[in-house]
Amino acid sequence: MREAPAMFKYNGKFYLLTSSATGWAPNENMYSVADHILGPWSPLTDPFVRTSSSDPDPKKAFNSQTASVIPVDPAKGKFIYVGDDWNGGNFSANGGAKYVWSPIEFGQGTDISIKWYGSWTTDILNKMGGVTANLKSPEVIAAGAVLDLPSQIEVTPYGSSTAAVTPVAWSVNSQPVTAATFALPGPYTLEAVLPSYNNKTIRFPIYAVPEKTIYFVNSGGQATSDYSLMTSYLQDTLLNKSVVEQVYRAADALPWGYVGTNSNPAGSAEGDIFSTLRYLNGGNVANSPAGTDLTYKFTVNNGSYTVYTGFNDIWSNATRKADLYINGVKKTAITFISNKVYAHTIDVTGGTIEVTVRNTVAQDPLINWILIVDNNLTPDPLMGLHAVSITSDSATLAWNKALGSTSYTLYRSIDADGPYAPIYRGGATSFTDTGMDPAVKYYYKVSHMGLSSESPLSDSVSVLAGSNEAGYHTEFNRCWQQWLVHLRGNHLAGHADDLSGVAKTEYKIGDSGDWRAYSGPFMLQDGLYTLQYRSTDRAGNAEDVQQQSFKIDQTVPGFKLSVNGREIKEGDSFEDYLPLAFQAFDNLSGLVSAQISVSDSVYNAVYKVDLTKGPSVVIDLAGKPGTHTVVVSAEDAAGNKLQQKVQIQVATSVNSINRLFERYKDRMKGPMLSQLSNSLKQAQHQLDMNRPDHAAKHMQDFVKHLNSRPLGEEMDPIVKAILLADANALITQWSGMSGSK
Repeated sequence: MREAPAMFKYNGKFYLLTSSATGWAPNENMYSVADHILGPWSPLTDPFVRTSSSDPDPKKAFNSQTASVIPVDPAKGKFIYVGDDWNGGNFSANGGAKYVWSPIEFGQGTDISIKWYGSWTTDILNKMGGVTANLKSPEVIAAGAVLDLPSQIEVTPYGSSTAAVTPVAWSVNSQPVTAATFALPGPYTLEAVLPSYNNKTIRFPIYAVPEKTIYFVNSGGQATSDYSLMTSYLQDTLLNKSVVEQVYRAADALPWGYVGTNSNPAGSAEGDIFSTLRYLNGGNVANSPAGTDLTYKFTVNNGSYTVYTGFNDIWSNATRKADLYINGVKKTAITFISNKVYAHTIDVTGGTIEVTVRNTVAQDPLINWILIVDNNLTPDPLMGLHAVSITSDSATLAWNKALGSTSYTLYRSIDADGPYAPIYRGGATSFTDTGMDPAVKYYYKVSHMGLSSESPLSDSVSVLAGSNEAGYHTEFNRCWQQWLVHLRGNHLAGHADDLSGVAKTEYKIGDSGDWRAYSGPFMLQDGLYTLQYRSTDRAGNAEDVQQQSFKIDQTVPGFKLSVNGREIKEGDSFEDYLPLAFQAFDNLSGLVSAQISVSDSVYNAVYKVDLTKGPSVVIDLAGKPGTHTVVVSAEDAAGNKLQQKVQIQVATSVNSINRLFERYKDRMKGPMLSQLSNSLKQAQHQLDMNRPDHAAKHMQDFVKHLNSRPLGEEMDPIVKAILLADANALITQWSGMSGSK
């Protein structure tokens, strides 16, 4: 609940100051901004700033509560904050309740600051108006980067059309900028202090993230805005591009995620990477059956890695204590308060990185995020530059975001060795080049601009209009028609006939067959072709035969889903102990990518096919009974794209659970396994007697045995989760059913 509102309007925006409701005790006062008085209103922000250690606490609004805002000269940004100092409710001691008066200072955009002044005169209001800094700061930079910050910047005061160059002093999070400022990943506030404007501070949010990051997990699974922004700059390297967090499944093609079922997420997508987390669900008690460990596992290649972990306790529990382990080795005791980041470099020899937070008192451990960097990774020399789509006279190029970038430049040449000329400059990461000659191969390179300098150009990508980079045409008819229009315009192979004009153009496919007069577009099927052509003028002069080789592929790739050799189609069902096989194929230009996603209301997984090892992948759906949506996508070298959605039914049964028992027998042990097996036999017996409700009761016994503590300590938690899911599905299916004789 908020109280003590004070609203004012400046530069077309409504500002609303409010406080929390804590009686006579001061609290953190905050403000929100809207374009319209009815909203929507921006998230609450604290405007109070401490500039000296002797200042009153800004988190308590300098011991005040918003009373009003005095508009001295609103057009020029002259406003005074007036706050009630309630003196803790004691109105007789120390002069009783007083007012706190302070000028409201406007920064850039909708930023405001309220600073403490022991005394001041109204002249200071002349310097409180907002300004716009004519400087673009990078959104995301490489961790460890050293920014080349200018010593002066250009600013434009609100309401003025004249810019002024002014000195600037830089800081980050109110600390001087050094070579180590951005050493750790996470959020920062870059501050430009303007001495000529009463030390007005202009703030630029900025994030740091290592450039060789292969996993970035926001624990709790929320795609917060800061997480989404940072990962958008890591699309060249991330292995979990579209999955924020997931449970570890050993059967996945690339297993990674949190281990077991004894943890819960907290926080929301409206938060940030330090307010979302996963915690061990042990109930904050000693000797909890959930244990002491919250663990994540990641599959990696052997080599050198840096593991970054972020911690912040959103419940501010000062008694929470834990240690951080990586691959079984204790690295540090963890501080859970105030957005703490740890960095540890390790050598991996077993193909796995295991990150464990182990509680050392009764309080459940938690973790906010994990970031893993492959120190041996080689940056992409293309910067992700590629042709997205190609027509007969245009091509759309796209590239990845670059850390530290403020804008991009796309260059073009008709020669691989250049010279290259810029054809686009701006902040977008794609551009469509139009008016291309389909008989000319074009070469492209891209660079990015930082605060003060341009990066080296990327390697080149070649494009032939009407084709893709592999030389395959997907729009042959339009492309060939443009060639012939060009040729019949008296410019064939560099020879012009300006006297008598062209009488006819002839062509033939391959070396055999008769010459045919060209009269308009003609159809060709998919395949590899050599086209010969020649023109004759009205005087009877024939040019030398010209030749053009090309490939046509207009057919999208195909795919097949199968279980145990049986093809699976829309609506088909199979039992979950049987793995689902996905195979993609393309018979001409060949596959360049293929993937399959499988999802239901709670489960989602994406499997990318490693085409270096074959065109197929196997998906294990054990423990996931129900209706699943399968989305298949593939692309061939010609740029033909397949995307198809199929619904399948994953079933389970006593037989399926028995088959899973056999599969996982090496991961299960303990004296209660015989009780589990007996419950399954009894359930099947009742089914054979057409008593599904009785079978459900035996399956409930099966679940109780699984959840009993002695067995839980002996069974792999992943296997346990699979068996529980199948058993509960059968209980739901059988309960309430009545048999008939």
